[in-house]
Amino acid sequence: MRTKLIAAAAGTLMAAWLLPAPLSAAAQAEADRSAHLLTAYSDGRSPVSPAIASSSAAMTADRDGLVDSAALRAALSASSRVMIRMTGTTAYLPASALRGVNPGAMLTVYNALGSTSLPVSALDVEALAEALGTTPGALSVSVTIQLDPGPLSDAAFAAAARIGGTVVSSAVEFRLEARAANGRAAALDLGPKPVSHVMVSLRSADPRRLTAARYDETGDRLTYAPASFAPQADGTSAATILARGTGLYLLLDHAVRFRDTTSHWARPEIELLAGKLIADGVTPTTFAPDRPITRAEFAALAVRALGLLPAGNAPGFSDVPPRAWYSGAVAAAARAGLVDGYEDGTFRPEQTIRRGELAVLALRALRYAGAPEPGEADLGRFRDAGELAWAHRPLAEAVAAGLLSGVTGDRLAPSGTATRSEAVVVLRRMLAHASLLD
Repeated sequence: MRTKLIAAAAGTLMAAWLLPAPLSAAAQAEADRSAHLLTAYSDGRSPVSPAIASSSAAMTADRDGLVDSAALRAALSASSRVMIRMTGTTAYLPASALRGVNPGAMLTVYNALGSTSLPVSALDVEALAEALGTTPGALSVSVTIQLDPGPLSDAAFAAAARIGGTVVSSAVEFRLEARAANGRAAALDLGPKPVSHVMVSLRSADPRRLTAARYDETGDRLTYAPASFAPQADGTSAATILARGTGLYLLLDHAVRFRDTTSHWARPEIELLAGKLIADGVTPTTFAPDRPITRAEFAALAVRALGLLPAGNAPGFSDVPPRAWYSGAVAAAARAGLVDGYEDGTFRPEQTIRRGELAVLALRALRYAGAPEPGEADLGRFRDAGELAWAHRPLAEAVAAGLLSGVTGDRLAPSGTATRSEAVVVLRRMLAHASLLD
């Protein structure tokens, strides 16, 4: 299909369809096979093609990345998956076409650098329009995938060097914004619904050592982004990142070793999650694997493991100082429903966690990640399963999901204090169960 440009109000451009002549049966079959993309042309680069399902819808946009509203609505009516192919850096989707369509529909936008997939159900068009002082008809959603050659990219590479990591990809910015015809714009906050980004490493690397990382400009550091890695024929790896936010992402070859975990039973999990920027040592060279884990430490672990961004101060917790290292993590964990406070308004960040509590917290993280509900295991083989009556069901679910195991064949130790190594192992199992970590 071809498009033409029509001048619109406020200097914007809109695309109008020029329908092609009818195709022969053979040509139509070929078109049906290959036309699963909504294409946005601007600079002539050949985009990287993601896997395309035969049920995806097809359409073409204009050379400036603008997408026709009627065509997009028709594509969403015909298929629950619409692929948007662009050779530039930004595609503009008319928000009015996203109202009242299949709530299970998925939009995927991609170019030579990577792709972004977002669920239509995460876009509250009316709320976005109200926030920007406009109407849905004058609102668009922009999806940008571009290199960042500027200071932000330099800062991200410097942050990687500080932790001993080797960057094996370009620094790619994935950005989602709501844009109004009145000139106002705002970054999209999709809440708990993750956005999927795909990017490819530039050189060969062991997928087991690779980490997808987002640059946190506020903290001048790299943070873990949940991702799976697929080896490519040329030795590189394609990373599918489940992101809770947009921003600057890169792929990192990063390995961490601790002096005090060399012969520890949890060494593989500790080193894996430390390399993934999830688990921190108590010093650069020690982890203290058998030290009891505190509520603050677990909140920080869970927030990093799920790829959540630290929030502001933790309101309502009288004992969480705004400048405490764990303040942002506790706030994010509380907002996500991962942790609770106490009736007296405290969080008790330095209080240790029992294994029964660890089961409860791990299950909350598992549910937040969208994993299927676990069943309940028969705890009859554990003679101490009844020590914490209130935790019986969470313990049964955690055992059924493979998150928690006995300390011996017949002891679950639900009232025992959980250690830092046990928390890491449970979270690693949670990530695997939720398909957030290979």
